[in-house]
Amino acid sequence: MNLARPAGAFTLASVLAALLTIPAAASLPAARYNSVLRLVRALSTSPNVRLLAPGRTYSGMSIPACVITDFSVESSAKARVMICSGQHGDEFGAVRSVLALGCNLASGSDPKLLKRCVIILVPMVNPSGISAATRANNEGLDLNRDWTALGSAETRYVDGLIRDWRPNLLIDAHEWTEPIATNGNQIEAPHCLTPEHRRAVDVLAHKASVDCGLQVIECSALADKRLFHRNYGCMGYAAYLLETSATDSYTKKKWLYASAILTLARSAAGDSSLRAALSPAAAKFSFASVQAYLQPKAPADPQAFARMFQGIMLLALGYALCLWAAKPFSRQRHMQWSRRFVRCEVDESVPTHPLLARRLLTPITSRSWVNRRLRARYAVPKADLPEPRPEPAATFITPRYSRTTPATSDSRLPR
Repeated sequence: MNLARPAGAFTLASVLAALLTIPAAASLPAARYNSVLRLVRALSTSPNVRLLAPGRTYSGMSIPACVITDFSVESSAKARVMICSGQHGDEFGAVRSVLALGCNLASGSDPKLLKRCVIILVPMVNPSGISAATRANNEGLDLNRDWTALGSAETRYVDGLIRDWRPNLLIDAHEWTEPIATNGNQIEAPHCLTPEHRRAVDVLAHKASVDCGLQVIECSALADKRLFHRNYGCMGYAAYLLETSATDSYTKKKWLYASAILTLARSAAGDSSLRAALSPAAAKFSFASVQAYLQPKAPADPQAFARMFQGIMLLALGYALCLWAAKPFSRQRHMQWSRRFVRCEVDESVPTHPLLARRLLTPITSRSWVNRRLRARYAVPKADLPEPRPEPAATFITPRYSRTTPATSDSRLPR
């Protein structure tokens, strides 16, 4: 199976391929959590990807999730495939492989599948375990034994996604961390409650086994129902467990995960009758509950920017006209001048228009400017003013002339 990126696809796949070269050594576990978040954020730049509302652990770490499909095609009749990985923090190879597959699909490596299928990707179910490279989460709980009790925030978040999307296929990606006696590359089909459901699930498991070289593991009715695929298998879903050998290289593991997931998804997307038999619980799916995530993206309007610019210019012109209409007409001011240069009307404070009251602007005219220059020219500096003389003490002054007015011939003078 050729999983190479087709010619002419956009460069998102090459960018993510460079980011996917994360060291898998246990010496760098803390960087894995941030690297996964960066990859999912970069993956969301593709037109075929939309982010879902992330989950949160008890410690506040983010659980990313996204939807991958062709949004230009109506999605109500598409097959829904949910892929989970990273339940165990020490199985980081599965996380890297699932993200690489999501990158290839987002870049357009299989456009026919995206036209017929909606892929819900949850690449890191256990972020605290991924960041610490431990099997359990930071509360010491093995998430793959918590799907019946739902005692952790991680399992409750994924269970909420399953109830919203009602997927036709559930795929849980794991990997062996230690060598085992049998073939480690396995696919396990869950125990089903009805014979019809069991036959449909087994048909798809054997098809993936033949195409990808995986060993089929039969699950009995007495097996532990707390595991992810067994719990949802009993609830009426087609849930599969994928395992890869601990001795295989990352390149082979990535090919095994991608080929098995694509085989299962293409089979379910191409046959509607098989899809209905695989997951009877998916019949309760309500498209209205997730319609907001699957709305087609509106085409870009080249004239939108021009119309926005014209609207801004019209608003600015209207604002300027309002200011002009509200501005009072200038009144003729009559100045009274004197040789002593007394204070006149120009020197008093000029009332400011209410629209300009915040800035407290003081208009300057040519007349007021000349007035200020004259006042500055003839004003006596305070340093040059003579000091005031002290008032003399009160003394009696003899009048120089008598107070008796001499008689005159002019009868008009007062007597």
